[in-house]
Amino acid sequence: FEVQGRGIARQGHGVVSQGETVGAVTSGTWSPTFEKALGMAYVPQELASPGTSLTLDVRGKPLSAVVVELPFYRRPR
Repeated sequence: FEVQGRGIARQGHGVVSQGETVGAVTSGTWSPTFEKALGMAYVPQELASPGTSLTLDVRGKPLSAVVVELPFYRRPR
């Protein structure tokens, strides 16, 4: 996922859909290359398609994110 706005999701933070926790962040960090926060999470298959909006629970505050394709970066050939 790619975080929309400010904030960084870290391992263990929840993924929320329709008011219920449906997944968990497995890793998250700031990307100096993209100048935004990126991360990975376990989510139900129906929420895993690129372009899907997610809400992350970061220390009790909602953080918007969108699912993107992996890898985040592919070196030019």
